Amino acid sequence: MAFVATHNHFVLDRGGKVFKQSAPIIKLPADATEDDHIALLGLLNSSTACFWMKQVFYPKATAVGDISTEKGKPEANRYEFAGTGLLSFPVPCDRHGNTGRVQEIAREIDKLSSKARSLMPMAVLADWHPDTAGSNLSDSLATAEREHKRIKRRMIALQEELDWEVYRAYSLTEEGACEEILSDQLLGIDVQDRPFLWEEDQSPTGVPDSWKSIYENRRRLLRSDHSLKLIETHVYKRPWWGRQGVYGQAPRTYREWIVDACRNWLLDRLEGPRYWPDPRPHEPKLQSVAQLADKASGDHDFLQVAALYRGRPDFDVSALVNELVEDESVPFLPVLRYKPSGLRKREVWERTWDLQRKQDAGEDVGDIPVPPKYATADYLKNDYWRLRGKLDVPKERWISYPHLQPESDPSLVVGWAGWDHLQQASALVAYYDARKREGWEAKRLTPILAGLDQLLPWIHQWHPEIDPEFGDTAGQSYQSLLENDAHELGLILDDIRNWEPPVKGGKRKAKG
Repeated sequence: MAFVATHNHFVLDRGGKVFKQSAPIIKLPADATEDDHIALLGLLNSSTACFWMKQVFYPKATAVGDISTEKGKPEANRYEFAGTGLLSFPVPCDRHGNTGRVQEIAREIDKLSSKARSLMPMAVLADWHPDTAGSNLSDSLATAEREHKRIKRRMIALQEELDWEVYRAYSLTEEGACEEILSDQLLGIDVQDRPFLWEEDQSPTGVPDSWKSIYENRRRLLRSDHSLKLIETHVYKRPWWGRQGVYGQAPRTYREWIVDACRNWLLDRLEGPRYWPDPRPHEPKLQSVAQLADKASGDHDFLQVAALYRGRPDFDVSALVNELVEDESVPFLPVLRYKPSGLRKREVWERTWDLQRKQDAGEDVGDIPVPPKYATADYLKNDYWRLRGKLDVPKERWISYPHLQPESDPSLVVGWAGWDHLQQASALVAYYDARKREGWEAKRLTPILAGLDQLLPWIHQWHPEIDPEFGDTAGQSYQSLLENDAHELGLILDDIRNWEPPVKGGKRKAKG
């Protein structure tokens, strides 16, 4: 279940997943059947359960107070649905342990939910086989969208029947689920067609004609029964806004899901072996965004998905690849990632790592203080914060190498973030040798050596094995290269480690 949410969201896990504190689990006894689980799932996902939970648990306050006080929208309140409190949730059943038709309806919703997930754009793209005769991605998605809409309408209708069946189970009314609605498997309703939303003397056009008298009777019950009227509101009824649905904002459209799915597919494709060969049999090699765009221009599958993503066939491939790669890249040097406050924190982290390495080697270094966490304001770009976060954990897809572009190709230079430190160093040194042969001066070569210097502590730590061909470890070999080339270029290590990017507009960067 969702620990913090506006409404009750319970799912049945059939294994293979790991849950953290934000998704507590309920385990039934070992002899419990799946029907037992499904029946409980139906009860916990009902409007009645939501009403009970919101009387037992407390809403989370915002900085200026409760959301309902602030905005007049009690349905937008987020609650902490704690597992301990749920222990006292009352489960209605007869002397045989039956809960009416709750289990039957909940199982059908569970099946439809699984089917709906298989029709989401990401699932359609995952199952798409472009080489299959007659396989057209746009047509497949259009078919999936129609079926997804039908299934969601059916699920909304079944949720209404579930809510009313639960009312009957708790003896709130004798009006339970309707057999006619349950049996009309192809029919459903939209969110706004639910009876509790009807205006006076209104009969929504989206409701099947055969259901209107049933819904009208429920409307009459709501007017006369205070208990039902209290529960049948936005505060306790399922919002049906799907993932990332936010109160005050429209639910995501299928087209928006297509755009998200296409973007993820394109990013995965640009990370694949067609663009980045396996580094084990092949030497890792830095590439420019222009080189990646050239490969994408000859990738028919990429172009087909990209046309859907852009919403037009005549898109600029180079601009798209640049946009995708730049948004999911983080620069290779700290000075290109952090503001002065972040660089100061980075120095503390590097001292911590150095102490940990000494401790691992058997030295007594005493207690190692916990280094500070990063904040949004410590990064030069919000994208770097999004991809690294408060602990600076790499989640990017590519490493970018700004200021290393040759005159013949001014596009951004990047490497694959899936390389280990030794592979990164190998690619960087190969790029360094190529630029050196082209006659680059020390000023332009310095940031490349700075990148190698950043990698060396990790290469020493994770690759201590000796190469029999050279009689040295990789770290020792690259350390010698760094020191020798620095001397050859008239540099000292401090020059390399204190490198800063060229200042735009002729202004010196303020020291912080």
